[in-house]
Amino acid sequence: MKTGGPTRVSAGVMLWAVFLLICYLPPCAVVVLGALGSPAAKDLSLPGPRRLQLLLYSAALALAVAGLAMLLAAPLAAALWRASRGLARATLWILLGWIVVPPCVTAMAWLGLWNGAQAFLTSWGFGGMPLTGWVAAALLQTVSFLPLAVALAWLGFESIDTELLQAARMQRPEKAVFLCIALPLAAPALVAGGGLIGLLSLLDFSLPSLCGVTVYTLDLFAEYSADGNARAALFGALPLAAACAVALWLSQAIFRNAVSVARRHDRAARVPVRGLFARVLCVFCWTGLAFLLLVPVLALVWMAASGTGVGAAWAAVREEMFGSLRIALAAALLGLLPALAVAETLAEGGWRSHAAWPLVTLPLAIPPTLVGIGWAALSARTGWLQGSGWLPVLAALTRFLPVAALILLVARRRMDPLLWDAARVFQANPWHGFRRVRLPLLGRGILAAATLTVALTLGELGATLVVIPPGESTLTLRLYQFLHYGASAHVAALGLLLATLAALAGVAVGRLLTGAEGNVRAAGALATERTEDGAGRDAPSRSP
Repeated sequence: MKTGGPTRVSAGVMLWAVFLLICYLPPCAVVVLGALGSPAAKDLSLPGPRRLQLLLYSAALALAVAGLAMLLAAPLAAALWRASRGLARATLWILLGWIVVPPCVTAMAWLGLWNGAQAFLTSWGFGGMPLTGWVAAALLQTVSFLPLAVALAWLGFESIDTELLQAARMQRPEKAVFLCIALPLAAPALVAGGGLIGLLSLLDFSLPSLCGVTVYTLDLFAEYSADGNARAALFGALPLAAACAVALWLSQAIFRNAVSVARRHDRAARVPVRGLFARVLCVFCWTGLAFLLLVPVLALVWMAASGTGVGAAWAAVREEMFGSLRIALAAALLGLLPALAVAETLAEGGWRSHAAWPLVTLPLAIPPTLVGIGWAALSARTGWLQGSGWLPVLAALTRFLPVAALILLVARRRMDPLLWDAARVFQANPWHGFRRVRLPLLGRGILAAATLTVALTLGELGATLVVIPPGESTLTLRLYQFLHYGASAHVAALGLLLATLAALAGVAVGRLLTGAEGNVRAAGALATERTEDGAGRDAPSRSP
């Protein structure tokens, strides 16, 4: 069993080193380059009154968005949790499709609806109300992040032990079981989901800027674009990074729930919908879900149909589309092996897994603007990859490599551990076991991680805006620039094109992760049989 052990250790260590280098090099580069700056810049570590006020406003915006989104998502997720398996799975696939759609596309759909309603009211003599200001930014972010909030709240309900509900139903009525048992058990996950929504709100500047609001991350980008001072950007980002770390700490439970939800649940143990009030509330929640998921699609189609159509929009951004796909595919392919090594460490359990969790999730709290500034400053200082198309790829890897590792961890946890143990027993060497057993079993998970990385990279804006070479652009960047001139039919067609690609990717990820259950044991048995045969051929002298 010790044969090939050093090879396995060295390969895992090397892949972990690649992961840490990609995820932590940008902020470390900003720290090192900032230390080489002038001593007079030390006072930049303390934000001035204007920036401190802007940070407080941004934090208040994130808290409002997180609270409102989870308040709306909890009843919608409860209705989804109590639904039949087929209806729940179909709705979750649609939710996954909307989750990976770039927020600016979702915002454009809701802005189009708002402008249409404003035009209708104005035609009847009512005064218009422009969608500007902090309140408008909070509402726009809430509706844009609401599909993700519903999915996170559903994870909280799904993680409840159904045996507790069965025991409670013997003592209390159905309404009391839900309010006094199910809801409190899901409350920690709801708080964790709110922390993740707040983190996304803190890091996002695209949606508030559409409402004429300058948030903290946008101010950092504007200052760096003006003077190129990486030291000032670092010290300015420290308070934001601290706030993001707090939000990430609150959301740790949701990551663990996402990878520990059981593969099958007893649907009969769910609290059934009984009584007139419960049925009316359930109908209201499902109506809200349908409105949330279908109305933006119809709005995009309606706005795109009023202009030249998707064909003309595709012709106008064909070069940007191919460039975006090149960046996304390169990021997905380069990140698979490091993500596999990280997922394997997280799945093993023990002290190494507990120590690895913060290292894997902490990069999610790094502001995208700081990621872009780190790579741009490092490239400008060393001349490494300066002006090349690899900087957007590296920025995408820094942002989404942890996400790919978590997706692979989900796929790894869904595998039968006995198959893993059998591979360790019968493998001739670690590479042989990986090639004949682990890789076939994780095939769907690998494809899901790559697909999600492609979709998220296509919608990435914050870091790409800093590192994109002059004269080049991406589809999301072009769409964001067009949005400031109004949600025209041409822009709506671009948004519909990008939303379709992202939604298909999200549905594919859900299908790959949930559809593998029926094939795991058959594929595992076949892979183990092949491993035993291969071990007999490769190492005939080994005793089983």
